[in-house]
Amino acid sequence: MKLTSNAVVTLVYGLCVLASGLYRFLSEEGGHAGLWFGIVMGGVALIASGLFAVQKTIAGHVLAWLAIAFVGGWFFYEALIKKGLAEAETRLLLVLGLTVVAAGLLLQSALRTRKQ
Repeated sequence: MKLTSNAVVTLVYGLCVLASGLYRFLSEEGGHAGLWFGIVMGGVALIASGLFAVQKTIAGHVLAWLAIAFVGGWFFYEALIKKGLAEAETRLLLVLGLTVVAAGLLLQSALRTRKQ
């Protein structure tokens, strides 16, 4: 099993999303929804990482982009629309930044592979 850059990116992303959900659960009362969101979306990213590792790149991309779309969309809404940038939690901004970086790295890898 070869760990490609896509596998590493989605592995780190999934673990960070899981950690964010766990942090939300432990730091705020009523954080159950955040915990489940982190478990599900982090799990989807981790499954994508496993698919990349076994060379199932199309399925890996589908799941990775699904996780990025849901996490990025929700955190964008929470941090920038619902609460406003000035009132957004550091956790929201960190995961939003990580989402942008992960999306950029996956897109760069996909474009590089397509050129070859």
